[in-house]
Amino acid sequence: MEMKKIGVVLEGMIPNLIEMNQSQPLTAIIEGLCNHWHLSNPEDYALQWEQNRPFFVTERNRIDIKDGDVLKLTASPAKMVQTAMDTLNKGSATEIEKTLKILAELASDITYAQEFISSGGLKILIGKIEQKIVSATTLGYALKAFVELMDHGIVSWDLMEPKFIKEVM
Repeated sequence: MEMKKIGVVLEGMIPNLIEMNQSQPLTAIIEGLCNHWHLSNPEDYALQWEQNRPFFVTERNRIDIKDGDVLKLTASPAKMVQTAMDTLNKGSATEIEKTLKILAELASDITYAQEFISSGGLKILIGKIEQKIVSATTLGYALKAFVELMDHGIVSWDLMEPKFIKEVM
């Protein structure tokens, strides 16, 4: 039973120093953190590395956690994707730009990318690009997110239609 001494932060709360039992399921660890901070619905939360990369901690990559790492308790990929899709569908131009900036960062994480693509987010993103997003900054975030999502190889590049290609040329 390997234990890791880590810090866990939650925005607006005092950080929590814990000994993380690597043999315990992540769901149980997240549930314990949610109990510590009196948060309901632990299934709506996930852990991300706090330093250098916004990647989600999964059962597969948790072996990379080292003593002294700082993790962040954050919304789960499913919760983040739902929020992003709601904003992309109904948000103001400013909210959409902010969401695309976040998406451009998170899209490099395979866990987030899989959730976003399986929820139909890629089609919405392509639609936003085809709708001629007016701000060059917003288009830049959208294209960066698109490339990051596609680079995972989850879907084929063949999905690009001539209308999409015309808009990005």
